Amino acid sequence: MITEFQNGNIRMLSRNGNEFTRFTKLSNSLSNLECDCIVAGEIVVLDQDGRPNFRKLMYSRKESYTYYVFDILYLNGKNLIGHPLNKEKKY
Repeated sequence: MITEFQNGNIRMLSRNGNEFTRFTKLSNSLSNLECDCIVAGEIVVLDQDGRPNFRKLMYSRKESYTYYVFDILYLNGKNLIGHPLNKEKKY
């Protein structure tokens, strides 16, 4: 999932560019992030042992979601695609 944070607005997009509207509770919990950025991550539902459960993610609307961000693509006017992680951390 790609998530765009811009001027207090959040858009969550699939890798195909389709907007997710299903995760409004998660989106609302991220709304206090005060930067313009685009991040790549994965939404998961964890089972009782802390492992991702894809079936629960696909078929349940009442689960608690976890969003793991694994890359920052854009941050406050700087394109970070292709930058080594040690340089990204400086921003």
